[in-house]
Amino acid sequence: MSEESTFGFNLEDQNDSPIEQLFGGIETFKKRNAKYGDNYKRFGSLMLELFPEGVDLSTEDDFNRYGILTQVVAKLTRYTENFSKGGHADSIHDLMVYSAMLAHLDEESLQGLGGKDEI
Repeated sequence: MSEESTFGFNLEDQNDSPIEQLFGGIETFKKRNAKYGDNYKRFGSLMLELFPEGVDLSTEDDFNRYGILTQVVAKLTRYTENFSKGGHADSIHDLMVYSAMLAHLDEESLQGLGGKDEI
């Protein structure tokens, strides 16, 4: 296998066979799971708590905003997995970036509603 990227294999190396890429993926999973635990298994229950009535995604804006929100929740759960170890700098930085992106999308969405806050 070629020099490892963050995915466990070099995405740009056409010599990596599908099997090598799959083994690289296994290594990536092991590393991420050691760092973040099984937070991906708790994502659904957390989203149900945040949206107990479900969520209506019917417009492009809705899907864009929801897509960013899921990134925010994912980064927050990664941070909490490392809370007792002093947090996780990458996740907290990403939270800042995704929050700014979501604020921008919210503003655009409100402008599309005529500037009315319908929340």
